[in-house]
Amino acid sequence: MIRKALLPAQLTQLRRDSTVCVVIEAPTAEWVELLAKAAKRLGDWKFVHSAKEPAKPRYREDVPGDQAILALSAGGRTVGISHNPATCLPKAMTGSVDIYLMIPAPDDAMLREAIKAATGRFPRTMPSGVAAGLDYGDICAAIRVGSSAKACVERLASASKSKSAFAPGLSDVPHRDELHGYGAALDWGKGLILDLAQWRAGKLPFSAMDRAVVLASEPGLGKSTFPGALPRVPAFPCSQHR
Repeated sequence: MIRKALLPAQLTQLRRDSTVCVVIEAPTAEWVELLAKAAKRLGDWKFVHSAKEPAKPRYREDVPGDQAILALSAGGRTVGISHNPATCLPKAMTGSVDIYLMIPAPDDAMLREAIKAATGRFPRTMPSGVAAGLDYGDICAAIRVGSSAKACVERLASASKSKSAFAPGLSDVPHRDELHGYGAALDWGKGLILDLAQWRAGKLPFSAMDRAVVLASEPGLGKSTFPGALPRVPAFPCSQHR
């Protein structure tokens, strides 16, 4: 995934430069540690830092930013990995980055390669976007050593379908286009759906999405209906995303 994200010029820079700061944006938090292990194999690093949460206040000598500064100022190489680099990685890394890699979720070609590595065979057929909505653990649970390629594809499709299923009790919730009176909140919801589509296509970092909204009103005016109705759009039928 990292090598596919690297442009030829960036790969040359990694091989050539003795000092470089690399920041890798993971698809989700589940991928952070796995991508950190993979990044270590790309070369010799003076400092490697992975983070899933913003740093907590510590004594200054323990701050990862200081370690990154020391490594870079001494002519070393650093790499930081997070699903949200802007808030989880030190400013010393995000502010002096030489190579920024946004890693999208695995595409169909990568999944075919993973299935071949696990089973010894490529799947004969595989639906486009078979792993839509699946995270690292879901994919690993579906692609199993000793299984058949066909069975791996079937498990991926089943897991993706399960993620996309409507929650019980939402069958009578209206579609987004049938909502009225929500004003700017509905505009936000439409934007979120578009952003999610861009994120799933690997064209938008997760950290760039406006993921939060607050609804306030008297009881009975539709606050509970709103989050259930947003995903009930035919173009994006997934009630698991918020």
